[in-house]
Amino acid sequence: MRMGSNINLNLKPSCFLVFSLIAIVFFIPAPTYLNAGGIPDWMKEATMLPLPEYKAETNAVILLEARTVTPMIGGKYTLKGRRVIKILRNEDVLDFSALVLPDKKTSKVLNMTGWRLDANGKSEKFGFKQALNSDLDSDSLYTDIRKKILSIPDVLAGDIIAFEWEVENTPYSMENLFYYQGNTPVRKCLYTVNLFNGMECDLKWINREPLEPLQLSAESPQRSHTWEWENVSAIEEEPLMPDYGSVRESLQVRFNLVGAPDISFRDWKMMGTWYTTLTKDAGKPSDEIKKKTFELISGAKDTQEKLRVIGDYIQKEIRYVSIMVGDGDFQPHPASTIFETRFGDCKDKVTLLSAMLRVLNIETYYILVNIGRGKVKMDSTVSFDSFNHAIAAIKLPVDVPDNAFFSMIRHPELGRLLIYDPTHPCTPIGQLPYYLQGNTALLAAGENSGLLELSLPTGENNLLDRTGRFKLMPMGTLQGDVVEKRRGIYADILRRNMQKSTLPERIQYMENFLSIFFIGATFESMEIENLMDFHKDLIISYRVRVPNYVKNAGNFFVFRPCVLGKKAESLENN
Repeated sequence: MRMGSNINLNLKPSCFLVFSLIAIVFFIPAPTYLNAGGIPDWMKEATMLPLPEYKAETNAVILLEARTVTPMIGGKYTLKGRRVIKILRNEDVLDFSALVLPDKKTSKVLNMTGWRLDANGKSEKFGFKQALNSDLDSDSLYTDIRKKILSIPDVLAGDIIAFEWEVENTPYSMENLFYYQGNTPVRKCLYTVNLFNGMECDLKWINREPLEPLQLSAESPQRSHTWEWENVSAIEEEPLMPDYGSVRESLQVRFNLVGAPDISFRDWKMMGTWYTTLTKDAGKPSDEIKKKTFELISGAKDTQEKLRVIGDYIQKEIRYVSIMVGDGDFQPHPASTIFETRFGDCKDKVTLLSAMLRVLNIETYYILVNIGRGKVKMDSTVSFDSFNHAIAAIKLPVDVPDNAFFSMIRHPELGRLLIYDPTHPCTPIGQLPYYLQGNTALLAAGENSGLLELSLPTGENNLLDRTGRFKLMPMGTLQGDVVEKRRGIYADILRRNMQKSTLPERIQYMENFLSIFFIGATFESMEIENLMDFHKDLIISYRVRVPNYVKNAGNFFVFRPCVLGKKAESLENN
């Protein structure tokens, strides 16, 4: 266009000039990708997108991330996906060279196709028959959830790979979430919905400004809406950053029929009520459960102690094993089954706890939470995909003092609720694991369902008190005795590591900790108190020896003034 607009129409260019221009245009060699055969047009178009500059350590760029969602009558929708990736470096190439999709009752994979295009324009296609089947969850004893994997072998820097797939979904809630931002930059995104007459969709843009659709087609019987956006930056890892899911851009789309009952969750109360109905029959105590409950509490002097011994039983005696068959990914198994087999997942543990407390006329509610703290906030839009863990809310009887348990919260309608995670093996009832502290969760309590904020601890609840007495020996060696008192998250993580290790492994663990501050430090002795009793503070006493702690530098002595510890420490490494 610029060349044409600059031509002076009053001039009569010579034939030589005209033919020269034609020759130049005609003989400009087409890019290799345009000449490639065997690849679809949408892949070819994506390869021609101009790219901005990326950091030198960028391993790949997603040229196209596209979804097309078509709802159907009967609570189903089909999803067609397309992805085109340009490999920039050979590092972590396996992260990009495979398409992995869940294949289960609510999500059936219909087709998968892959292509590879090398720098010389040679293409190769990989079909659905080449996809592999594999278990989705290694922690599941029995599962009908599988994953289909389509891998493209021998991918190298300079290659462009693409995937196209189709899935039929029968979700519990008619919604679709498009997670398009990750740790790889995305050049172009496309999202399309095809709506039949009488179907509506509601969009929620998360962590970005809303966009208007590119096109709106009112042709019968479908109305098509398409959104397009470009240059989505990669999320860079930062020390102690918030949960990945709480900062990434994404798009949530909910579908409903005009004038008909909701087929997606309208609000959090509706979702909590649904889960209350789904779980209402699971927590009925059998005669065996009643007998075991009375056996456990036989020596308990008050309600607090009864709660503790029952909680200890669920944590220590019910092994965590997931059984994902049918609706098992959301619906717990009957309490009698869990008691007989002595294993279950998080919601199963809550179910057996509920059954045992029901024997004592203590009511228990399910709480759904995401262990990625911060992914769900009080103002978050309702989504079926928000949670990945279940814990318990125990309605405290009147004889339990207010200060008996740190993790108690007050609900405006239900009163005092004790929040408890029976899945965590080392956090006692009354305390909260680190991933729950200050988190937002969904209480499933019928008409009283809704989001609530979990307790945020004080320094007294999460305690690391390290006291040492040291003596400087001749030749600069430092020798000392250290006593550590740990409580809350500082005790939970270390206790879990220590319980699963031998004495030499425990000493090695502590020596690795010392190596952060010294070279050549060794343990001369170590004692651990209350390792198995997580209702008490974890106490570790040890004698440490540090050679060459003080060094001579001319007229000065050089040493580290803070013997142990530093100002910024990761909670998970303490």
